[in-house]
Amino acid sequence: MHLTTSPMAIPPPALPRLIRSALGAGLLLFAAACAHTDDPLVKPLLALNELQYDAGVLMTKAEDLYDKQEYDQAATEYERFLELHPVHRWAPHAQFKLALCYAYRMGKVGRDPTMAEKAKAAFERVLSYSGTRYEEVARAKLAEINRYLAQADLSVGRYYFKQGRYPAAIERFRRVADQKLGGTVSEDAAYWLAVAYERDGQTAQAADAARALLDAFPQSRYAKSIERLRARIAAGAS
Repeated sequence: MHLTTSPMAIPPPALPRLIRSALGAGLLLFAAACAHTDDPLVKPLLALNELQYDAGVLMTKAEDLYDKQEYDQAATEYERFLELHPVHRWAPHAQFKLALCYAYRMGKVGRDPTMAEKAKAAFERVLSYSGTRYEEVARAKLAEINRYLAQADLSVGRYYFKQGRYPAAIERFRRVADQKLGGTVSEDAAYWLAVAYERDGQTAQAADAARALLDAFPQSRYAKSIERLRARIAAGAS
């Protein structure tokens, strides 16, 4: 997702590549070694050394990488900007673009959720900046990521269920159900939670979960299965 940005929200155009390339490791080390000299030949190198911390240079590099869809490297540069300039007026922009870098690198549901968890935390930090123009999009992206992570938990929970590891499955299903995200993901979690409780011999909890499912989703596609589950519980209690 590439959002239109006002001219004042991002830094000026990139420095000429010749200047940027001059910020090589050798020059920087030499400049650092001469940090206390007044030699006029060294002063330009010291200026170049200082440029590596300049907000405009850092942001320009990050934006260039982002535009090239090199999100891994762009994320590194946005992180560096935020580390060095946490209260800069471009900090909300850097935080938002960092979150997008993580979001673009999320894999399919069922894969490693690490990047989704990073994206979630990053978008939550976007919301810590009050009154920015990124709030609406950040909230929408957070909702998407929460559903993504919920689907991942459901997938893991069903894997545990098939393996007969019911307590582990219950933990995953309950985590999703407790979020009350609504829609199919919550309905699925509520159903599998009831079934997992029953398989684990926790019939009282299974009955409570079954009732909660039908209360939240009266027309649930699982209604018939849940009625059979409740009948089994009643028969076992008699």
